[in-house]
Order: sequence, then structure tokens, then C-alpha cells
Amino acid sequence: ARFLRTRALTVALVGASMLLLAFRGTGRGTLGFSLEAPDIGQGDALLLRVPGGEATLVDTGPSPWAARRLVRVLSRRGVREPLHVVLTHPHSDHAGGWATLARLWPVADLTLPDTARPLKIWAPVVPGRVEEARRVLRGEDWWRGGAHFQVRWPPGPFELPDANMISQVLRVSWRDRELWLMGDAMAIQERDLLDLGDPGPLRAHRLLKAGHHGSASASDQAWIEALAPELVIFTVGRKNPFEFPSSRTLETLGRTPHFSTGPSRGLRVVAVPGGWRVETGAGATQIVPLRP
Repeated sequence: ARFLRTRALTVALVGASMLLLAFRGTGRGTLGFSLEAPDIGQGDALLLRVPGGEATLVDTGPSPWAARRLVRVLSRRGVREPLHVVLTHPHSDHAGGWATLARLWPVADLTLPDTARPLKIWAPVVPGRVEEARRVLRGEDWWRGGAHFQVRWPPGPFELPDANMISQVLRVSWRDRELWLMGDAMAIQERDLLDLGDPGPLRAHRLLKAGHHGSASASDQAWIEALAPELVIFTVGRKNPFEFPSSRTLETLGRTPHFSTGPSRGLRVVAVPGGWRVETGAGATQIVPLRP
């Protein structure tokens, strides 16, 4: 009898494990519009969930360790579908987790900013995937669920001395909310965006993922004033050697609510009626109210 019970338990555990593998996780699917920046060290990885749409991952973190951590987040959040992956630019703190992530989780498609010599720039980062990747420029857009993704930078296939200068900037609009995901764009690109007519009239409640981790080289005063974000996120490592976000950037933001991933042990922001619900990996929750 003991043998039969042990065998039955073993069969049940194996069956449960196979189901978890088949469905890639135990969590529930998304119930709201959310942006999550897991605690993956000094680097960028943003998980965007849209009701009725498949998951999008903007950047993959700095390392294989970061990619494995992302896979655990995907499972916990109930992501079961192949990922739509966007890489903003070919720096290791944004794309260093790509190879491991692509091995551990199926990828539906890969989107890159177009450049003058894409094979030279991107092949070391995403070997074998450059020609099949979607390469985009300003003005290109797509829908996922009820969210509208719009590429705002770069405007042309440039080859510039600093890859941050070609970092893809995305505007994601959903109902009365607008996300500005700046990658590592710097102040010179922000001023170029202003010259091109961005961010446009203030018709939505805006969240800003600050460019270049909140360094003093980004978040230009004129850009912040024009964008008027209600909430700002910095993707930084705990006790990072660069001391991001910089005191100059924080001074520019003034009283605008802001949160950093490292000290918060990761962040998840959910659009809720009347505000943004900010959840930290440390277990705290705060509502940032919408401006009238």
C-alpha cells in the first residue's frame, strides 16, 4: 500500500510539473495595463502587459543572470505566450541577456532600431537574427491589444559614435495613459525630439522611463517641462558606481514622483482608476494620483 501511495504521488508530481512546463508558469494572465522593471542590476528590462495583447519585453538586462531572473518574472506574472522583444540599442546593459533569454523562452519577434550598417552593429549582439528582425525608424507603429506602439527615435538609419544616440524611443498609448520609454537616449536626442514636434499636446497621463538611467546627460529641463510626466522610473542597480540617478536629474524633476528599481528591489506600475499603482519588490504599494 505504501508503494502504491508513493507511486501515485510521484505520478501526480510529474504530471503537475509537465503542466507547468506546458503553460510556462503558475501566475495569472494580465488584468490591467502595466509596466514592470524587475531588479536585474545595472541595466534595462521592461515588461509591458496589455489587456487582450501579448507580452512585450523592452531590453533584456545586462547578463545571463538577468535573463534567468526575467524568466522567473515571466512565469510568476502568468506570461505563457512567446515574447515580443524590443532591443533599444546594442549596449550590453540593455542587450546582454538576449542570448540566454532566447534560449529559455520562445521569441515571437525581435524589433531593433535601424542603423547605417546593421550587420556590423547588431550581429555581435543578436547573431543570426539581424536579417529576420524588424528594423524600425521614427513614424513606424503597431498595435498590441488596445495599446498603440509608436517609434519616436531614431528618425534615420544613423551610424553615430555613441550607440546611446541611436537608442530606440517608444511611445506606448493606452486609453488615457501614455508611456515614454527612452532607452538610453540623451539630452541631445531629447532636444531633437522637441524639434521634431514631440511629445505633442498633453492629452494623456504620462509615465516616463528616464533616459540613460537618470544620468546628468539626459532628462533635459526643456524635455521634462514639455513632457510633464506624472511619474518617473529610473532603471538603476543598487549602490551603482555611477550614482544614478544623478542629483542634477532629480533637481530637474522637482516634485514629480520618481522611483528607482534597485533600491525598490524592482518596480511594477499598474494603471488604475484615478492613478498609477506603484508596487515595489520590497512589498510596498503607493498610489500616485492622476493630475486633474
